[in-house]
Amino acid sequence: MVVLNLFRQSVLTLLLCSSFATAAIAAGSDSVRIKDLARIKGVRDNSLVGYGIVAGLAGTGDSIRNQATVQSISNTLRKFDIMISSSDVRSRNVAAVMLTANLPAFAEAGDRIDVNVTSIGDARSLAGGTLLLADLRGPDQNIYALAQGPLSVGGYNYDVNGNIAQKNHPTAAIAIGGGRVEQSVETQMLNEAGELELLLDNPDITTAIRLVDSINAEIGANTAYAENPGKVAIRIPADQARNYLRLMARVENIQVTPDSVARVVVNEKTGTVISGGDIRIGKVSITHDDIKISVSNETRAYSSLALINTQDKGVTLVPDSKLTVEEKPNIQMDVNQGSSVADLIVALRKVNATSREIITILQTLKSAGALHAELIVQ
Repeated sequence: MVVLNLFRQSVLTLLLCSSFATAAIAAGSDSVRIKDLARIKGVRDNSLVGYGIVAGLAGTGDSIRNQATVQSISNTLRKFDIMISSSDVRSRNVAAVMLTANLPAFAEAGDRIDVNVTSIGDARSLAGGTLLLADLRGPDQNIYALAQGPLSVGGYNYDVNGNIAQKNHPTAAIAIGGGRVEQSVETQMLNEAGELELLLDNPDITTAIRLVDSINAEIGANTAYAENPGKVAIRIPADQARNYLRLMARVENIQVTPDSVARVVVNEKTGTVISGGDIRIGKVSITHDDIKISVSNETRAYSSLALINTQDKGVTLVPDSKLTVEEKPNIQMDVNQGSSVADLIVALRKVNATSREIITILQTLKSAGALHAELIVQ
């Protein structure tokens, strides 16, 4: 009997521990690493742009009407001591292109980057082409990378006797690893006061304060403070000034529960509605109807019997139009106060409301003040 009671107590203890563990997991399920909520100020990609030519095309390049392409071919050959006038260039195996790339932060000389290649002439396809050596410059006009190599085109364009078959955009391609970094960009992570600054992806007062509290609890009091809803500064302790990256590794892995703004996003083009499941609406009565008007037009042919004995025989065409008005049953429903947007959408689906109708109803609810959330229409 004593053994049975001990067994029951052990089972009860395990169940309670399991319940507490489940509750703890549920409570921390919304926690996110600081790394996924903010970025370090100064750590960013840099845009590069350039101009080049693609050779080796199978007659799908620019025509001779593109003077930039013709001149580029002449200038390229001149670098190899081949003097040829631009008026003598007749090849359609070359295309003028623009180059774009992103130079990542902390990239060093010799690193490889991908280069996007887009035609700027009347080339039909860049498939099979090779990008010739070209400069990639930053906004300051300095050369930061060089691009060269074969192109990968995710499409095609074939034209045979006027029959055209095309897939995707064959005039845009990518040179995978075709760019080589020649000059690195100095990334300054500390500000003038020797502090690290975190920039929130979605500025919010509550989230910024939670970041500050979590960092101070983990690292030390008065380590972090909020400059504004989108920026949190971190003071570097004197004993870690030369090894602050280790400190940042601790900071970016701290778990924080971000505060979310009630927001409903609708896309009228695709009929998509996205909202948080806990967004509430006020008590409201909804009535929505839809009248569909369609016009069908048929053309009937009648023989001209009156002209049977004349030389002008023909057929008379008489249009026969029909106007149809179809009214769908009204959508009428009452929504209790405190219901969520998810509940509303489920109820509207039950009465066969379309996505367009749901979007219209949400817009009207916002205008009536019954939707307690920000409505974003794309």
